[in-house]
Amino acid sequence: MSNYVNFWVFFFSIERVIKSLFSPWKKIEYKVPKNVFDILVWADVIFSNIFSRVMGFIIRTVLILVFVLIEFLTLTLGVLVILFWILLPILLAYALFMILSETNV
Repeated sequence: MSNYVNFWVFFFSIERVIKSLFSPWKKIEYKVPKNVFDILVWADVIFSNIFSRVMGFIIRTVLILVFVLIEFLTLTLGVLVILFWILLPILLAYALFMILSETNV
């Protein structure tokens, strides 16, 4: 079961996503052109960079939430499969007992 958990960790590259949580989306950053002192240009650059970081944060947060959901489903399914595997001989013995007890009537 640990292989499945590790697969999802590497598939979503969670460590990298968490480290870059507040990085700009697709590394899109705007810079103020040299020798420009217009307040509107500065405001445009600042708000564009903030928007890029917010978009990166939102998308990475959704990715982390999807990862957590898939990990939870993987662990739950793994526990159910293990329980089924442990109970399978008992269920088969019970089914065989029921079949044999019905044919003797």
